[in-house]
Amino acid sequence: MAKKIRIGNDIGVEWKVDITKPDGSVIALETLNLKVSLVVGSKEIEITEEDFLTIEGDIISFVFLGSRQEYTGSYIVKVYDAENTSVTYDVCSAFILVNHSWESIDVISEPTSLNYESVISVERIISSSGSKGDKGDKGDKGDDGADGTPAGFGTINATVDARVGTPSVVVETSGPDTAKNITFKFYGLKGQDGQGGGGGGASDPTNFLGQITYNGQTNMWTFGGNLAISGNLSVGGTINSTGNIHTSNNLDADGSVVADSNITARGNLNVGGTIHSVGGIDSNSYITAGGVNSSNE
Repeated sequence: MAKKIRIGNDIGVEWKVDITKPDGSVIALETLNLKVSLVVGSKEIEITEEDFLTIEGDIISFVFLGSRQEYTGSYIVKVYDAENTSVTYDVCSAFILVNHSWESIDVISEPTSLNYESVISVERIISSSGSKGDKGDKGDKGDDGADGTPAGFGTINATVDARVGTPSVVVETSGPDTAKNITFKFYGLKGQDGQGGGGGGASDPTNFLGQITYNGQTNMWTFGGNLAISGNLSVGGTINSTGNIHTSNNLDADGSVVADSNITARGNLNVGGTIHSVGGIDSNSYITAGGVNSSNE
């Protein structure tokens, strides 16, 4: 007969369970994947390592702590297969929890230990799917699978818009992994427009503190304003200025010298071609030229 115990007392349970095969050999409990629970009415309480559960040899032991006791009534303890819960190895009437010790003269009002013993044959296991068979032999290695389709790329494109702004890029992909299409879209790469330069005029000078020597035979020197040289000016081609041409020393040109204003040389003025000036032509020394043309005689 199940013992009556006042609720709130720790209850130690030791349950000897012998599971025998038809040949009479005993199955060690630790070789099975077992679960243990207490059942009271419609409530089932799983017993875990927190309840000091141990399963070794043919002994199942645990402590049903008073702190876990919530329900009064008749408790049963059962052991079953953890993987197939429909396989129950054994069920045993365990104890009765009551609220008060005066409910019966045989009520235990202090922590106690209970011992049970069951002898179970494999034929007695309650199962809707049959007993678990022995582990089968390892099968042969299967054939290697066929090689998969390698990853690859399809079309790769890049676009750039004409907007001004913070540079950025958007990457878009499409198609399967075996032929992935990739498009890079760049935005905001164009910079702000630069400030416009001021227009040159006849009064804008081009000044050189030293002398200029240029031996190119086919080049034309063109200036948008005055040309003022502190030293010699020697050019292998033509000199063309929309303003004055002035040198503090010699002026030599293999081609023509053309100025929209005055041409002045403080030294020799030696020109292989024609000297043409809208203003005056002046030299402190000699003038040598293939021709002289001045609008201001």
